[in-house]
Amino acid sequence: MEINQLITFVTIAKCQSFSKAAAKLDYSQAAVTIQIKNLEKELQCQLFDRLGKQVSLTARGSQFYPHAMQILKDLAIAKESIASLDELHGFLRLGTIDSLCASLSHLLLHYHKQFPHVTMSITTTSIDGLLMKLKQNEIDIAYLADRQIEDIQLIKAFEKEEAACFVCDAHHPLLQEKNLSFDRLLKEPLILTERNASYRTLLDLDLQKKGYEVHPIIESENTDLILSMIQNTQNITFLPYYLIQPYIKDGTLAKLPLDYTIPITRQLLYHKEKWVSPEMQAFIALLD
Repeated sequence: MEINQLITFVTIAKCQSFSKAAAKLDYSQAAVTIQIKNLEKELQCQLFDRLGKQVSLTARGSQFYPHAMQILKDLAIAKESIASLDELHGFLRLGTIDSLCASLSHLLLHYHKQFPHVTMSITTTSIDGLLMKLKQNEIDIAYLADRQIEDIQLIKAFEKEEAACFVCDAHHPLLQEKNLSFDRLLKEPLILTERNASYRTLLDLDLQKKGYEVHPIIESENTDLILSMIQNTQNITFLPYYLIQPYIKDGTLAKLPLDYTIPITRQLLYHKEKWVSPEMQAFIALLD
């Protein structure tokens, strides 16, 4: 039994396709087929059912899959155990949402300074997109801010409670109102993140329960753009406090005098079957 055979077996099982696995591994489809045939011959059982283009694990294949995964994990751990954490030379694929990019910049620069030989790639997309990429092994770690993500396929390596609130320019007239109501607030022009985007969804659902509906004049996934359109205008937005805190400190923006916040959680997730590489370990430790 060869390691390459196990890698090919696991890749086919994840892709549910011989051709997709071949493309991912940069093998010819014939080479993939031969590897699996040789593995099945050694194990004396059929590992895959092939019905047209549909490929699925047989009962024996399903039994063998977790053992193959464990062997590959143990091998990777054995290889990395002899490498010093101070001399990392691997890759780190991080996925995040747009609103966390600004707060990540300092952390990423610190990580690079500490581990200059690690190659990092940053992917930004929606919450659902990040979770999908984790499950398809397209990213190593997802860093997001949303409701508590509870998924049996994912492991949470870090979490911190945060809050999102309404914010405006530091000279907005509403800041002078002592008993600000939702009815008054929602008459002002709102600039919000797109519908179905993390805390925007939480806001819509919560306001609906209270009998309100928001009609923003602009929706954007780019929080830097939103923040620029709030300053020196009558516009109002709804963003996590960690994002607006620097602007509040320098007196540019202000939190509206409304006793209303929505709890959100910053979370760092990875797939439960993912081997936690030293590069991932180092990033988790840094964030912690």
